[in-house]
Amino acid sequence: MSLAQAIFQRKWLVVILYNNAYGPDGSHHIKTFGFQITPLRDIVRYLTSVGLIYYKKSKKFEDKPSATRVFPEAKLVEQLWMYFLDIEQDINPPYITLKNPAKGWGRVINRLTKDHPEQEGMTIINEFIKSHKWACKGPVQLKYNTSALEGGRLYRPYTQKHSQKLPCKLQKGSLSSANSQRELALRV
Repeated sequence: MSLAQAIFQRKWLVVILYNNAYGPDGSHHIKTFGFQITPLRDIVRYLTSVGLIYYKKSKKFEDKPSATRVFPEAKLVEQLWMYFLDIEQDINPPYITLKNPAKGWGRVINRLTKDHPEQEGMTIINEFIKSHKWACKGPVQLKYNTSALEGGRLYRPYTQKHSQKLPCKLQKGSLSSANSQRELALRV
């Protein structure tokens, strides 16, 4: 599913293929999801060997190794794109979060009551989302940067701000054929 998501978000899929990330001092996320390096390496090797993914090997930068990046080739795009539309994330609280909590704000946000106006508003939005079906469904979250006094933004897991470097202007009839649609999807 992550490769399908990479197609629509026009982003490389980052894959960590070095042993230390899977050990006792490794990444918390890798441990949480139960990833193992051997099957992941085998999958990446196979997809590369049969020409189904672009592969950019990781490079070391000082003490921190960079992760390997992969992106689906046209053959794989044809098989994967439709699965992205079925991706759905659980819609559960918390709907209000802080990215980098300032002094005491993390505790304040976590202790908001259900009848707080922002909490009520976010719950109404997310309850509405739960009862409907559409592509790439996920919760809407209100995320503050450091405190609620500095304002926040609404985030959804499958949307992103597109790079201003990507061409967004399409000429009339430019997506008329399947080939031109794939070419547009593969511009990275």
